Amino acid sequence: MMIEYPFNQIPLDWRMLPFDLLAMVIYGFANYFICLATKNDPTPIYMQLDWTNHTGQAFANFFIIIGI
Repeated sequence: MMIEYPFNQIPLDWRMLPFDLLAMVIYGFANYFICLATKNDPTPIYMQLDWTNHTGQAFANFFIIIGI
C-alpha cells in the first residue's frame, strides 16, 4: 500500500487494512512452515526470514514488516 499510493493515487480505505494484515500473517505462517519442512535445504526463501537458523531475528523482521 505504501508503494501503490504514490504511483497510482488510489485512496487508502482503512476498512481493507485487516484483510491486508490477514494476508500478510497467512503468508508469514506459510513461509515459516515451508522453511521448517525444508530443513535439509540450507537456503531459506528469504535470507531475512531464516526461521531455522535465526528464529529470533526472523520474528523481529516479520513484525517490522507488519509494522511498516
